[in-house]
Amino acid sequence: MLALAEEQRASLVLIDERKARQYAKRLKMPLSGTLGVLLLAKEEKIIPAIAPFLEAIQEAGLYLHPALIEQVLRIAGEK
Repeated sequence: MLALAEEQRASLVLIDERKARQYAKRLKMPLSGTLGVLLLAKEEKIIPAIAPFLEAIQEAGLYLHPALIEQVLRIAGEK
C-alpha cells in the first residue's frame, strides 16, 4: 500500500497502524489516521460530534488509548 501511495505521489495516506505510520514518516509521506479524519469531519461540519464514532470504533474492537481519546475529545471541544 505504501509503495503504491509513494508511486502515485498520494496527497494523503490514511494509516492507523504504528509501524506503517513510522515507515510513512521516514518516507516523508503526508499522513493521517482515523481520528484525524474524524477531527477534520467535525471541523468541516460533516459530523456533529466525534464521541459516538469513537465509541463505535471501540465497540468494533479497535483499541484506543484512553489518553488519546481524551486528547481528541478535547481538541474537538467535546470535553
